[in-house]
Formats: sequence, structure tokens, C-alpha cells
Amino acid sequence: MLANSVFSEIFTGLSESTTSVSKISLVASFTANLLLSGPMDLLWCLINSLQIVTHLPLINVMMPSNAYQLILMIVEISEFQLIPVEETIE
Repeated sequence: MLANSVFSEIFTGLSESTTSVSKISLVASFTANLLLSGPMDLLWCLINSLQIVTHLPLINVMMPSNAYQLILMIVEISEFQLIPVEETIE
């Protein structure tokens, strides 16, 4: 009976600590969600606008060459081609 009571005390303590950790993580997650909901919405709008701009050359609209060069630079950034891979592999 002694081992069983020690086991039950350990299990009860572990259960209480797990409950407190889960409550703390829930509160932390909720707080982070509240704080970051605005910036994440702005980031989502930025990604949406970036997708629209990168698809502009597919429409075949006449545009000035400087605007076309800007769009090509934005496409390069959106494809994450910031580091030339061919040169780093060699």
C-alpha cells in the first residue's frame, strides 16, 4: 500500500502541474493572438497585394519600362531569389 500511495501522490502532483502549464499556455496563446491579430492582418493584406502585383505582367497591359522593371524586382523578391543559388552551389 505504501508504493501505491506514493505513486498516487506523484501522479496527482504531475496532474496538477500539467494542468497549470496548460492553463498558462492557453492564456499566453490568447494574449499573443490578441496582440498580433492586427499586424497579422496587415501581413495578410501585404501578401495579397504582392500576389496581385506579381501577376500584372500576365495581363499583357502596356506599361512604362520603369514600372515593368519594378514589377520584375518585386517578382524576384516574392520568389525569394534574394541569394543567387547558382553561384553558391558552385
